[in-house]
Amino acid sequence: MTQLRLTLAREAAEDRSTRAGLIRASGGSARHHLAIVSLYNKGPVMFELDHRLQNDCVPVGTLMLTQILLMKDANYPWLVLVPRREGISEIYELDEDDQEQLMWESSFVASRLMDALNGDKMNIAALGNVVPQLHIHHVLRKKSDPAWPNPVWGAVTPKAYTRAGLRQRLETLHQAFETSVFKPAPLPDAG
Repeated sequence: MTQLRLTLAREAAEDRSTRAGLIRASGGSARHHLAIVSLYNKGPVMFELDHRLQNDCVPVGTLMLTQILLMKDANYPWLVLVPRREGISEIYELDEDDQEQLMWESSFVASRLMDALNGDKMNIAALGNVVPQLHIHHVLRKKSDPAWPNPVWGAVTPKAYTRAGLRQRLETLHQAFETSVFKPAPLPDAG
């Protein structure tokens, strides 16, 4: 049972131009701008992604708080946001700044995903019955998807992405999330 260890070092707080860019990119309220500065100043974070999420997902990239993952199920555009905080299984366990940042990032991802892929409905859920690490599902639904209008869990057998299909989906997501606060994960080989 191998676990992916991520050491995330935040840039120095003295780098005013980077911090100013992050605040401008957030587009949120003055209170949200303060939350961004607070996140930026928290320092290095140790974070381990649950092995089940590692096995079921492909990295898309990171935002200020969350790692964005793509479920390995081509039936649906299905993303999972995982706050990079150790020992958290519920949203209320996050501090107030992280809760506000999570709401902003969830809304950002949902909005950009809907715009990029023309969905009919966005399903967002934080269950955690099987994987206790806090993670929030963002499933873009279309009336033509195989489970519509029912929940996606267990509705049909997961469909694997082709190598080209996965690369194309990740490229689309990278373009959709392009901002100064999004750091894309490397794309898989095209071959």
